Amino acid sequence: MMKPIALTFISTAFLLMLISTPVFPKTAVGKYAGEFLSLGVGARYLGMGGASVAFVNDVHAGYWNPSGLAKLQYPQIALMHAGTFANIVNYDYASVSFPIMETKTIGISVIRLGISDIANTRSAWDFQSQDVKDNPSQYITFFNATDYAFLLSFAGKTHYNLSYGINLKAIQRQLGSFGSAFGVGFDIGFMLFLNDRFTLGLTLQDITTTFIAWNSGHNELITPTIKTGCSYQIPLYDGNLLISHDVDTRFEGRNTAAQANLGQVSFDFHTGLEYCYRETLSIRTGIDELGRLTLGTGLKLSELHLDYSYSGEELSTDTGESHRISLHLNLKLEKFKR
Repeated sequence: MMKPIALTFISTAFLLMLISTPVFPKTAVGKYAGEFLSLGVGARYLGMGGASVAFVNDVHAGYWNPSGLAKLQYPQIALMHAGTFANIVNYDYASVSFPIMETKTIGISVIRLGISDIANTRSAWDFQSQDVKDNPSQYITFFNATDYAFLLSFAGKTHYNLSYGINLKAIQRQLGSFGSAFGVGFDIGFMLFLNDRFTLGLTLQDITTTFIAWNSGHNELITPTIKTGCSYQIPLYDGNLLISHDVDTRFEGRNTAAQANLGQVSFDFHTGLEYCYRETLSIRTGIDELGRLTLGTGLKLSELHLDYSYSGEELSTDTGESHRISLHLNLKLEKFKR
């Protein structure tokens, strides 16, 4: 029977979604409306192409698959900073999670994506003459755009080698003085441990469709995404080789922007490899959903994990290279143990 804390969490999540998702006439499905939430967190997982749904087992699970939090034995803290798209976009992440009771874990994650000093050139244009005004630079102003996501996670495990997780997600968007928006979403995830080496994972993001309400009256809907994955571990030369593969299924009609599609349904693939030597030094590689090669490395110093990942340019664009650095700390003290 489900514990009262789980029932309370689920009831609160559904209540917040119901009261924040009224039907407006100017509401439409926004393709890529939640794209900033798909950039990924944790250099370990990004170095493996984002193929993480079936093996994530630390504080980052609140983002990738909340059911992975059930494996934590001690509280953990994580931080990450990334300069993406040739350092035009600053992307930051912080999270904390800690076990409660015998089989439950809760976590909180914050994601921020910001672009500074965006030029507003509208006042430099003369609409009567249909030409640029004299000395246009004096009419140009600058503004910032910022997106925030807050995730409250709850995870537990059963007696059937199955763990489950739930995310309540709040989104806050600010586009200078032009407008702001707020939204609420809901994710669920599962992991099935077939044996000590082979695991299956499933995450249903924005499962009830996430509603984003702009103060202008124009609203967006983020459609659900289904993330499925599998992972397999092989003992090798005093270490462990991890092989992982994920598939993202979306329903926005991305068509040629995705790696494969069937009508309105699109598919993107992630593949990753990690070799960890004596649970201390790791090397990683993968292919992400943009078809980019990813590389990474990690070092474990006692209970502190330092990770770095690199991704090259997408072949069809000029988005620039991405470098990400993250760390997470395991608070391995007896008083905090599950």
